[in-house]
Amino acid sequence: MIQSTGLLGILIAVVLMAVLSILPLPSEFLMIVIMKIFGPWWGILLSWIGTMTAAIVTFLLARHFGRRLLSHFISEDRFGQISNWIGNRGISGLIMVRIIPFPFIVVNYAAGVLKSIRLRDFIWTSAVGGIPYYIGAALVFLGVSKRYLTWLIVGGVALVVVWIAGYLFNRHVQWIKRFLH
Repeated sequence: MIQSTGLLGILIAVVLMAVLSILPLPSEFLMIVIMKIFGPWWGILLSWIGTMTAAIVTFLLARHFGRRLLSHFISEDRFGQISNWIGNRGISGLIMVRIIPFPFIVVNYAAGVLKSIRLRDFIWTSAVGGIPYYIGAALVFLGVSKRYLTWLIVGGVALVVVWIAGYLFNRHVQWIKRFLH
């Protein structure tokens, strides 16, 4: 149905990804559907645009409505982890929480609440930090859909490296918390 609408289908795909990414729901299934419709590289680009749109909207909502809205979506503990990580490391911390697999919605809301994060810095770190994940997802999709073992392995390795980095980051945060308490 989306394909049959022509250029409007591109807008539909981006808007659907943006709406799903604003809600605390996984959007990977929709990303796969968009890659299936538009091909892996255009699909990833459209998914990325939708996710970036959602990130900016979420950041601005958090900036405007603050902690009250945040408390409905994110536990105080998770917010503390992200805000400490970003607060102690600034821009490098913001880009790291993008590269490792923290839920993007959590990072979007947390960054919006932190007054030290400028919108401009949030946008570019979000744009750059999501690239490894999207490239890995596209390569895995290529490997599965085209039966190219090489792409599947390269994409799988990229995603595993991102997941391992997230795991090590979470262990590091837990170790620091235990040490400080």
